[in-house]
Amino acid sequence: MVLLLAVGGAGWWFMSRADNKQGADSPAYRYQLVERADIISTLEGVGTVQPVNSYTVKALVTGEVLSAPFKEGDMIEAGQLLYQIDAGKAQNSYTISQLNLQDAQADFDKLKVGAPASGQVVKIHCALGDSVNVGSQLIYLRDRNTMQLELPFQIADAEQLQTGQPAEVILESTGQRIAGTIKEIASVEQVSNGVLTHKVTILVANPGSLQEGYWATAEAGGFTAVRSGIFDYSYSEQVLAKCRGDVAEILVQEGAEVRQGQTLLRLTDSSVENTLHRAQIELQNAQAALDDYTITSPIAGTVIEKKFEQGDTIDSNNNASEMAVIYDMRQLEFVMNVDELDIGLMQVGQPVQVVADELQVQEFTVYVSKIIIKGN
Repeated sequence: MVLLLAVGGAGWWFMSRADNKQGADSPAYRYQLVERADIISTLEGVGTVQPVNSYTVKALVTGEVLSAPFKEGDMIEAGQLLYQIDAGKAQNSYTISQLNLQDAQADFDKLKVGAPASGQVVKIHCALGDSVNVGSQLIYLRDRNTMQLELPFQIADAEQLQTGQPAEVILESTGQRIAGTIKEIASVEQVSNGVLTHKVTILVANPGSLQEGYWATAEAGGFTAVRSGIFDYSYSEQVLAKCRGDVAEILVQEGAEVRQGQTLLRLTDSSVENTLHRAQIELQNAQAALDDYTITSPIAGTVIEKKFEQGDTIDSNNNASEMAVIYDMRQLEFVMNVDELDIGLMQVGQPVQVVADELQVQEFTVYVSKIIIKGN
């Protein structure tokens, strides 16, 4: 009891002195009820604001700057031309590589044997795996659907005929009449049966009964041929190999009808194929080397520094590797150091208030994007 009083007396004495003093200095007191709440810890630091993406444009070649259509402070887009450097020998190398590839491709294309015209496969002269040389017979083609007949007409009569004009063919053996069309009228004069004539070629759709070697005559425009002629197929040809190689694939069969340009068979030759592959790689390398003389911006941003102008010469003695510096100002980052005792209080995603020296009246709210694990 005595202790309590003593404490109370002591407290009264302190308050009395405080009241006496308050009358003199008038201090302010604030009373707050004790309650549970969060303790807020604020960390402050100083650093620099810099772009997240920046790029130093470097030249990999030497030569005269032919064009540099930009200046410091320009906003540029990704892929925009910055420097065009005189390509010189690189352009020549690229042109030579193009020609070499064209030659190699032409040799490779010869390995693919196509039909020179539409027709029917009469005979295949080779088999899979056969080795052939230039000029070897591969396939015999013939157009059996269309026959042609060459007949002499007197000059005066032939001069009144025209290509595309209808004609009528008469078979000597049966007297059958078949419709035809004048394909060609030769300009060269020939003597036939004692008279001067022009040779007229007539095409006839084969009804199925016509054969090579049949005799027939014809009438056209009211005129009759001086004498008869022999039917022949309008087209027949031995398809020959244009290069050496081995038969790798036969894509048709005897008796099959094929169209002009259709692939009949394929040859293979490792040396030709390897030459084409090397030429393709050489052209790719030449293109890559040529591209180095055209420098474009890899990112969109603002030109911070331009180190070369049109007419300047880039060589190995003028620090030519650095041509320009570009900043992407659309996204910036602020880096600051945090004490090891406080770093545990931070986490990615926390809001951060940043005030720039030049814009002290404006505060930017950003977020923690990365906490580097390695300490300094």
